[in-house]
Amino acid sequence: MKVLVIMPTLGTSTWLDESMGSVTRCLPGCTPVLVCPRGRVAELTRRLPAARIRAEEGSGLYAALNGCLSQETEWDAFTWLADDDRLEPGVVRSLERMNPDADRICYGRVGLVGSDGRNLGAVPVARNPKDIGTLIARGIVPFAQPGSLIGRKAFELVGAFDESFRLAGDLDWFVRAVIARVPFVYCNDRVADFRLRSGQLSKDEATSAAEFERATAPLLPKAHRRPGATLRFRVSNIATYWQRLRLHGLVRMRDVYRKG
Repeated sequence: MKVLVIMPTLGTSTWLDESMGSVTRCLPGCTPVLVCPRGRVAELTRRLPAARIRAEEGSGLYAALNGCLSQETEWDAFTWLADDDRLEPGVVRSLERMNPDADRICYGRVGLVGSDGRNLGAVPVARNPKDIGTLIARGIVPFAQPGSLIGRKAFELVGAFDESFRLAGDLDWFVRAVIARVPFVYCNDRVADFRLRSGQLSKDEATSAAEFERATAPLLPKAHRRPGATLRFRVSNIATYWQRLRLHGLVRMRDVYRKG
């Protein structure tokens, strides 16, 4: 099965080489596709011969993803990484859960690392995929996007990313996948790391909150309710919460993101 890994970048990230290296190390034979401003294509092509470089089309992350997905033709499943995140070896086991029809979304555990690479814990994750719709409707993010693999048939069913979003276009897409009844499959392995650093777009709390509300609104009037979903999520993540307490004190996940 051929995996497409898209890396939107301005080409200035301190961690770009590390991120690229994680892709080629964890998915041998996979060539990461970097999507960058047109003025950086020549420079990045010279500097990073192990990658395929594409000029971004339109404006913003989700336009970059849509443009790349429309141009790349030979892939069965895809994911995307920020140019400071990295894949972990567990992504291979997640890929093994992608059936030949590529009609599903596979997701796993995502770690948190600091700008210096030190361990900062992990993102809580829904171990029961059937709870995902209920959790999102209740304001709980059930997994982190870098830990997901999206099958081609699943993407074609749900459609392109909504480019009007600046931060929550991935959440909007996953909500649409829930509504379309795309199968979600959980992989109990660490499949990626999300880097916490200063200046991240995700730290724009006002925009994040407004877009979260808009992205999740379609679930609220629908019957995506499973009794015990929140309790199952909390209980299954006790070890993650304990690790957060040891590393950061008595804080919520959003406080970890803010301080990272």
